[in-house]
Order: sequence, then C-alpha cells, then structure tokens
Amino acid sequence: MLSHDELDANDVETFVLRQTKLLPTLGEVPKRYQAMVFRGTQIAPTWSNCLAFIQSENFESVRESLLETPIPDSEEALPLRQFLINAEDLSDIDYRVYIRILPREFRKLPDATTSSKRRILIDERRVTFNAENLVLLDGEVDLQTEFVAQNIASYLRDPCSFSIDDDFHE
Repeated sequence: MLSHDELDANDVETFVLRQTKLLPTLGEVPKRYQAMVFRGTQIAPTWSNCLAFIQSENFESVRESLLETPIPDSEEALPLRQFLINAEDLSDIDYRVYIRILPREFRKLPDATTSSKRRILIDERRVTFNAENLVLLDGEVDLQTEFVAQNIASYLRDPCSFSIDDDFHE
C-alpha cells in the first residue's frame, strides 16, 4: 500500500497508523513515509531501522530541528545524553555535531568508543579532565597529549596527581 503513488498521503497515513503489526524493516517503506512510520511507532524498533533512518535524506529535516533544540540537562534526559555519547555507529561527522550540543561534560570517557570518537570528545571538551580519564587513554599517547594540552592549566596545578609514563613525557 505504501508504494502506491496514486493514493492520498493522508489516507495512507491514517491507514498505516491504525495497523497493529509493525513493519519489519525500513527498507520496505518509501522515503516519503519513513518519518511517519517512526513518529507513529509503526516500524520494528531495531538498531538497523534507526540507523537506516538516521542515514536517510528524510532525517536531515528532523536533525536540523533537533539541533536547534537544546538537550535538557535534567536527570530525566540522562539516558539520551548517554545514548549520544555512546553512539558508536554514527559517522564521526554526525557524532561531533551531536556531542557539541551536549549541555555539559561527562565525568568519564565511555569504555567502548573508538579512538576517533574519544578524540572528538576531547576536542569538543565533553569529558572531564582527571587522572582516571587520562589513564583510560593509556597507550594512546597522541590522545593523552591532546587531552593534557587542552587542559594544561588543570594539569600544572597538580601534575603529581596524574601518572604519566616516559613515552608521554617525550
């Protein structure tokens, strides 16, 4: 039904939103109806469907609206902020855009992020500079160096509280 261009879009939306069985994949939904099936929760809630929508051209208008709205700094919004900081499947460009709009720093570097994502968190100053986070970057001297350089005043106030090896000092 969704692929019939001759049908009125409002009628199609009314019909789809009344359905109780979820559509299994976004690939079966024409682009003009993708936002509607997400909005009406008529699509199976899978990561592949979310990722397909985020990477589609339809998401751009949604994304622009999202980026204009501040992310809440409340406890209720913590899961959203955690989701964004751990969003490993986002491209680095998209990840940077979302990280920039986070309302504050995270206390701890996420464990499962790639080096490029950690670099973005450091560049955008979205992770607290402390000894624990510096240790989490052990073995990545270039990231440690960048982290310390961006936070040199904090480091120089108490350099003894940070365990830095000889490779880093060089």
